[in-house]
Amino acid sequence: MGWLRRLANSAQDVEAADLRDATAVLGATATCDCRAGDYACVYGSIRSLTIRPDARTLVTQAELWDGAGAMTLVWLGRTAIPGVVLGSTMMAVGRVARSSEHGSLVMYNPRYQLMPRAST
Repeated sequence: MGWLRRLANSAQDVEAADLRDATAVLGATATCDCRAGDYACVYGSIRSLTIRPDARTLVTQAELWDGAGAMTLVWLGRTAIPGVVLGSTMMAVGRVARSSEHGSLVMYNPRYQLMPRAST
């Protein structure tokens, strides 16, 4: 994104563009292009983090936002995921599913790698 456009856009617009650019450069799949059943590698920033007890197990959820859309990453039986905090950026790899609760995209127990913050 050119420096003049960066000055004219909001911080959120600039971050979204940076995340979309990094997704493409890293060869990850944009969340908006993922479909249930796909095995995908996604990249983005953690926008929300929730730890909640389920009827049978603990569940840690993180919303991964890539500037084009979002996906929920779910780790079952975990109360904390090392390095996964609000604002951290990561690549996550796993099978994409559709949430039975909300119909949104979800990835259960993904492998992940923490990444440096996107900036161009």
